[in-house]
Amino acid sequence: LYNDTYLRPITFKQSVVKIPDSINRSANGVVAAVQWTAQLDTTFRALQRKHNVRWTYFGSETGVYRIHPASEWASNFAGFKVNYDPRSRPWYLAATSGAEAIGIFLDCSTSMESRNRWDIAVAAVTTIVNSLSRDDQVNIICARG
Repeated sequence: LYNDTYLRPITFKQSVVKIPDSINRSANGVVAAVQWTAQLDTTFRALQRKHNVRWTYFGSETGVYRIHPASEWASNFAGFKVNYDPRSRPWYLAATSGAEAIGIFLDCSTSMESRNRWDIAVAAVTTIVNSLSRDDQVNIICARG
C-alpha cells in the first residue's frame, strides 16, 4: 500500500533483498546470506515499532543487501532496476573497517589532457573520496612531471 511518509508503496511485514547485478545469485555464500538474514525481519519490525526507525539496512560481505520496510526497487530513466552494491557505500565501509588514512597521487601533467585521461582520473578519485567516512583522512597530491 502507498505510504505518505515513505512516498511509495511499502510493507512493514517483511524486508526485501537486492543482490548486485555482478554477483552470481546461486553462489553458496549469496544463498546462505539471503537465508540467514531473513531472520532479521523480526528485529527490523521491532525497531520500527518500538523506536520508530524509518529504514533498516543490512549489507553482507557477499553483496546481499536487505532493507526494511520492503518496497519495489527503484528504476532508472530507461526502466531498468537501479544496481546497488552495499559494499561500496560509506555506511558499509565505515562499519567494516576502522578509520582510514590514505594518500592519492594524481598525475596532473599535460599528458593527462589527451584521451579523456583527466576526467577518468578525477572520476576515480571522486569515487574513492565519496566512499570515505567522516573519520577517514585523505591527502591528494597533484604531481606535474
